[in-house]
Amino acid sequence: MTLDQTKRREKRYRQQEHIRYASLQRKWRSNNPRKTLLLNAKQRARKGDLPFDLALETIEWVTHCPVFGVELVYGSRVVSSAAATLDRRDNAKGYVVGNVFVISHRANRLKQDATVQELDQLAAYTRGSLFNR
Repeated sequence: MTLDQTKRREKRYRQQEHIRYASLQRKWRSNNPRKTLLLNAKQRARKGDLPFDLALETIEWVTHCPVFGVELVYGSRVVSSAAATLDRRDNAKGYVVGNVFVISHRANRLKQDATVQELDQLAAYTRGSLFNR
């Protein structure tokens, strides 16, 4: 059987067994949360034409968010502020060793598209409003 025939056969199987297959995928993702984060990052890299050279061993899988100190949750199906996410320090460099770190979903959301200057301004504003109460 050729590779092409195998792929078509697998696709037919997935279509016929969609519910069962989806259940197996969910189970695999919940049992392999770190691999899932890595595979999702690899897909984003491919989609965005970004470099990718990560492996499970090249990432420091911390237990607490280095930004906020909250305990990270790996593998939860519910997205929460404490969910572990992969963060690229420099988005232009892609998903490469030394540029990707594990932080909480909340920290990643806050820095999603803000510049350092904007974050400094937000912090200054927040500090000022706290002291002027």
